[in-house]
Amino acid sequence: MKYKLLAMCVSAAIIAGCHDHKDDETITVTPPPPPPPASVLAIQAFDGAVWGMDAEAVCDGVTIELGATDYYGFVYGETITDPSICSFTFLPTENAIDISNGKDMSDVTYKVPVGLVTADAEKVSASPISTLIANTLGDLPYDESTAVEVLGALGLSNLTSVSGISIADFLLDVEGSLATIKEAGNGELFSQLSVVNVVLSDALVANVDVDPANLATAAANLAALVLAAYPDYPMNADGEEIVIDVKEIAKKIEDLIDPDFDPQNPPGTIVLPTPKPTTPPEEPEDPNEPPTGGTGGTGGTGGGGTGG
Repeated sequence: MKYKLLAMCVSAAIIAGCHDHKDDETITVTPPPPPPPASVLAIQAFDGAVWGMDAEAVCDGVTIELGATDYYGFVYGETITDPSICSFTFLPTENAIDISNGKDMSDVTYKVPVGLVTADAEKVSASPISTLIANTLGDLPYDESTAVEVLGALGLSNLTSVSGISIADFLLDVEGSLATIKEAGNGELFSQLSVVNVVLSDALVANVDVDPANLATAAANLAALVLAAYPDYPMNADGEEIVIDVKEIAKKIEDLIDPDFDPQNPPGTIVLPTPKPTTPPEEPEDPNEPPTGGTGGTGGTGGGGTGG
């Protein structure tokens, strides 16, 4: 009996304790933190990085305005839920400028073909090379065999074997790939890619209606010509950083696609212009501030820390 009485007292004390609250007192339960926001696709105009370039996406037939690139060349697809169904275009924009060298990029168009970007991608580059691939594909979606064909025509068939970077990874992040190649000490490939970017960018501007295959041949021959004169491009023999504008000679397409073209002994119609020192713009306090414009010509490569 004593044990039963003791047990009843203990139980009563516990019950009394559990209800010993004031009527107006509540128990607050802290909810778990919300899940992190979904990643937003960053789309970069890159030759070096191009500041102040208007961009748009076309996703399953719907056009989405993406605004102008910031100082680092980026716009963000905040309203794009599935980038794998989107193509991207950076349009000629007044005052657009290559931050690596200060060149005027106001007449440049860069493209990313539909299908290059996967649904879970975080970054993609619109570059001269991705533009030539898009032009080669026309209305067809991206496929790697076309990319292999275009890179080979540009003289870059050794890109993956030398760098260890896949074609898809290179196209999605040209800036990061160039930095990796440079840091690995692959100076020859770095210079070749830097030159191909600048001459192809100029050739695309100078030859809007030229067949992409002929444009690739012309750009490859122009690149060989520049590298013969400046093998460490974007550095000259004195170790100074330079940029070259080849738009005018890129217009001489028939000479540049001649099967007998020799970069060591080019025809008299193909004369390289004198390169200029780079004049990169000062970084603004607000990277979204619009640029005030560049200096002459188009092209240049290696912005964003790649030193091209």
